[in-house]
Amino acid sequence: MTDKKTGTVEGRAGVRWRVSKLGKKTYEARWRDSSGKLQSKGGFPTAKAAAEFREDVQSEMRKGWTGDVAAQRRTWDEVAADWLASKRSRRTKRRTLEGYERILRQHYAPWNGRRIGSITPTDVTRLIESCTRADGGELGTLTIHNIFNVASSVFDYALRHDVVRSNPARVVREDLPERAEAMESAKERVRFLTAQEVNRLAEAVRVAGLAADKRKGIRPDELKAEGDAIMIRFMAWTGLRRGEVAGLRVRHLNPLRNTVRVEETVVRSKEAGWVVETPKTQRSRRTVPVPPTLMRQVLDFTQRKGSGPEDYVWGRGSQPRDLASFYRRRFTPAARAAGLAPMRIHDLRHTYASLMSHQGHRMVEISKWMGHANVAFTAQTYTHLFEDAESEAERSARLDAAFLAGG
Repeated sequence: MTDKKTGTVEGRAGVRWRVSKLGKKTYEARWRDSSGKLQSKGGFPTAKAAAEFREDVQSEMRKGWTGDVAAQRRTWDEVAADWLASKRSRRTKRRTLEGYERILRQHYAPWNGRRIGSITPTDVTRLIESCTRADGGELGTLTIHNIFNVASSVFDYALRHDVVRSNPARVVREDLPERAEAMESAKERVRFLTAQEVNRLAEAVRVAGLAADKRKGIRPDELKAEGDAIMIRFMAWTGLRRGEVAGLRVRHLNPLRNTVRVEETVVRSKEAGWVVETPKTQRSRRTVPVPPTLMRQVLDFTQRKGSGPEDYVWGRGSQPRDLASFYRRRFTPAARAAGLAPMRIHDLRHTYASLMSHQGHRMVEISKWMGHANVAFTAQTYTHLFEDAESEAERSARLDAAFLAGG
């Protein structure tokens, strides 16, 4: 007599029963995927449960799912690695990729080894709620959104490649803190310097450089310290991003037109060292006007250094200036010495927007010079500057009219 271990279930198409090694009877659902390959899933306690699962699969296949369950056995970290690879193939900026990798490593490690198809909206919510800074402090709203967006993007990638049937992060988005309020709060914390404060900061940076050389017991490098002061003024009066300033070569300067051409940006990677890239967006490749006196100062500085056309303006020949180190060792103590509130190098870019708006330049011009993706972003970020400038102009006109009337 044959010891039968499997068999079909009468009245349940595509359902079979199976006896495990322990002698327990379970049921298995079978179907063919979109390519005609036989697929199966077992472990159901009843024939009805297996049949209902099979019906769900066929319903999903009618909506476009391939029906391949093998793909759904892939783990979160496997799919996330493929997602990163797809980003690299599309030439995503190295700094952006490193940000993605850091987020995956710091915040999504608990999901590594887990089947991505088993992750639920509740899992997403719990993980986002558990996110903290490296020092254990609370994360800002915008940072939380950035962390969440990585998960949502990975799930969207998995959805496009039939690894999951839905994106569990989509229903969670509305539970996140309000981004608009956080952006308004962030704008309130932005530092804007006046032209006088820019000069005060530049002089403090020059003095800080000379003092640092003295502490090291070396001869003070007057030219380098002077160059750092010019660099501060240049960032405040051109609005270039930090990587764009570091990537500026002598050939990008046009003394005849008093403009600078933004064509390159440099970033420092732990793995690859200095990496030369194109600017952030297509609109970031731009030409920016420079005050003529400032242009002469920059050119004089490069000539005294003996720089060639391909040399970096503030670097050493073909070696860019490390602005991360400059920020820690020169910028921060100089800002404190100048009596300014704590600020970032990026605040000099905000200062540029303020200086230009108070000079009467239109928003569309400033947006173009700053290399923003569109004027709407400029308006969203700096509307209050233009409102302030307009009210000041109106007030000045009224005062002047009153003064002339009395004359």
